[in-house]
Amino acid sequence: MKIYLKTALLSIYFLLSLSLYGGTEKIYFDNYCRKTKHKSQAKFYSVRTTLKDSLNHKIISVKDFYINDTLQMEGAYTSLEPEVKEGYFIFYFENGRKESEIMYKNNKRQGEGKYYYKSGALKKILQFNNDTILKRKEWYEEGAVYKMAEYKNGELNGKYYVFYPDGKLIRFHIFENGDFKQGNCYTKSGQDTSFFPEIIEPSFPGGEKKLREFVVNEMRLAEVYFCHRIMLIYLKVTVDTEGNLIRPQFRITDDCVIAALIKLIEDSPKWIPGKENGITKEMETGFYVPIDNN
Repeated sequence: MKIYLKTALLSIYFLLSLSLYGGTEKIYFDNYCRKTKHKSQAKFYSVRTTLKDSLNHKIISVKDFYINDTLQMEGAYTSLEPEVKEGYFIFYFENGRKESEIMYKNNKRQGEGKYYYKSGALKKILQFNNDTILKRKEWYEEGAVYKMAEYKNGELNGKYYVFYPDGKLIRFHIFENGDFKQGNCYTKSGQDTSFFPEIIEPSFPGGEKKLREFVVNEMRLAEVYFCHRIMLIYLKVTVDTEGNLIRPQFRITDDCVIAALIKLIEDSPKWIPGKENGITKEMETGFYVPIDNN
């Protein structure tokens, strides 16, 4: 507790010691985080103010808003290209409730991170030191404990518990430096049962082969073939509980390539959502997209 209180006090001091250094700019972004000059095409916007601290170091204060002017994120950066977070960050759902809050020190998570459901109920608490996870505790939206775990050097280490909503165990495992050593799984009635996977990853309908066929066909039809030459791009997406692809992430700045990736996402059939301990959940996944001019 003392560590977290000290971190919070340092953050308050940090904010109070800032002074205006440069101007404020407002930037609009579309649904895929691309800058746009047209408000009508924007899904959210960012207000950025350049400041300096008592040591004359530049700090960029950033507030992101949904297009309806609801706050989406607030925090500070020492650099935007590349992004280097510094201080306390809070993210919000579109209904105005907090989505998460955590401290960053030189772009690394530090201290206690809290994450919430859209209803405002606490979802999980993760504890970090220098971006390395130390502990995890999660709850069902109704308030019952869902999961508890401890880590060593970022790897599961020691006892790992997962519970049904009524408090009975789903699984109890013991890990050592990330390696599973022993454990049990249980039915809802509390009976010891055979082991079943905790995570079932989201999948493309028809499997990996059908996914490759879909991706190759989409990119063959795209104009990207005539404007860029790249072998592979890794496309990371989140599959929501309905099977939709949301929040795409990719490391590319070429507008032609980005347009092709966006079209691929929009043309994709619904995926089979992932499951965790039998519960359908949003999950991140990813796949390679081949791009070749030949």
